[in-house]
Amino acid sequence: MKIDLYGVSEQKDRIEFDCDAGNIEIPEGEFTLDSPVTVTVDLNESGELVYAKGRIVASIAIECVRCLESFHKEIDDEFSFVVKRLKQGEPFPDGKIETEEIDEEDIIFISHDQKALDITEFVHDALLLSIPSKPVCCEKCKGLCPQCGQNLNIKDCHCSNQNIDPRWQSLKSLFDDNSDI
Repeated sequence: MKIDLYGVSEQKDRIEFDCDAGNIEIPEGEFTLDSPVTVTVDLNESGELVYAKGRIVASIAIECVRCLESFHKEIDDEFSFVVKRLKQGEPFPDGKIETEEIDEEDIIFISHDQKALDITEFVHDALLLSIPSKPVCCEKCKGLCPQCGQNLNIKDCHCSNQNIDPRWQSLKSLFDDNSDI
């Protein structure tokens, strides 16, 4: 996924495109894309810098960590970066760059004759970072019964959930004898 950096004006230029899982190199098994990822990138040139602000929108199928059922989640996240085109003969910087408003890590340096920039890594990272580390199908998900494995969202089970750690068993007997407490 390359974007053309020549011809960017001081007004915002907008680039929009769709890409599939093969273009983004999604690891298998974690989730699947339900639809292509829609990518929108706004480019704005200011002096020798090009400011890019991107947005990804996608729908994924992922497994709930509580009930282990697959569910669909909408992804809508942003990414940004700054591009600086080096002048002819100017070396790529290897040390700290003095800029007041931009961190050095956010600047991508390109040679004076490079016309396009591959943004696959930005889209990939934004997509992976927008997925929750412990996805839950809904806040009220009851999960699975720890004894029989029944999905408690579908049907209640009749298992006794009175498993008490043996180290605390003697304390339970104190409360069973004195129900007035």
